[in-house]
Amino acid sequence: MPIADLERDSVSSEDLSPEDLRRLVFPKDWTLYDRFACAVSQQAFRGWVKQPSPSCAAAALAGALNTVYGYARTLPEAYTTMDILSVYRTQFEDILARHRSEISTALGEACLASLEVAMQSGLQAQGLQYGGVGDHKVTKAVLRRCLRDCLPLLTSSDEVELEANMQETNDESSITPLNVEVVVIDDYEVDDDDSAVSSMLPSTISSSLFASMLLYFHRKDGAAKLCRDDRPSTAVCGNVALLNAALYVHSTSVDTSGSRRIPRLGATCLMGKATTKCKLHIALSSTDSADKQTRDWKLLWSAFTDDHTGSMILYR
Repeated sequence: MPIADLERDSVSSEDLSPEDLRRLVFPKDWTLYDRFACAVSQQAFRGWVKQPSPSCAAAALAGALNTVYGYARTLPEAYTTMDILSVYRTQFEDILARHRSEISTALGEACLASLEVAMQSGLQAQGLQYGGVGDHKVTKAVLRRCLRDCLPLLTSSDEVELEANMQETNDESSITPLNVEVVVIDDYEVDDDDSAVSSMLPSTISSSLFASMLLYFHRKDGAAKLCRDDRPSTAVCGNVALLNAALYVHSTSVDTSGSRRIPRLGATCLMGKATTKCKLHIALSSTDSADKQTRDWKLLWSAFTDDHTGSMILYR
């Protein structure tokens, strides 16, 4: 099956017949079970939307908002995948601009501009591009290697500006290379390889600044994927980006009467693997005991089935 077909939902109807619903939610051979439980949200089935490309973070949020607001996907006010993609694009444009401004403060504008040109040329020389797909896709390893190779290519005038900016940075406690904006809006992790290159960096570039620059170029690639005309991707959007987008949509949207459909919308990370990025109500681990797993399942069941009017759980 072509890759493109795997990245989008099928062409079958979004509406499920009673028989389709039974096959979807009931266990196989359910008639042989002595006991089983099943909970279904009809509003979720009425509000979910498909993803036309690898954009699950947009489709999932659109469907969740439709469910919470009580919108059927056929209503004109219902949210679509493209509506949420537009929100992510705006968010990332702002994040990228602020991140660039902070790095420019540390490096100097001319130095950063030269580095951006060198990175673009380095990727193009390999047949790669920001937001590329297939053979043109940029990986994290490629970005790291390209950035490491481009830093020594800065011209002497760039180096003079860099050293001057680094001196000014060191003289002002409020502005340091560590102060680069790194709001967690994706699932990018700075790993051991990022710090392992420190011995190969120019003396004016610390490993922490290198990691921040690498994150900046990673975000450039992610923003380019979001803005593709064909097959836009939300691969760069993590849980925090999704939560921020949900709150933004609610704060800026009103119904036909000019008021919000619901007075308040909350969004939080309920359950998952513990990370430093999101505060979880229920942290899971592969080493959890059987008793804890049972308790966690009960908590999840309670969150889904209790009468929390207008609540929605997303699994990503």
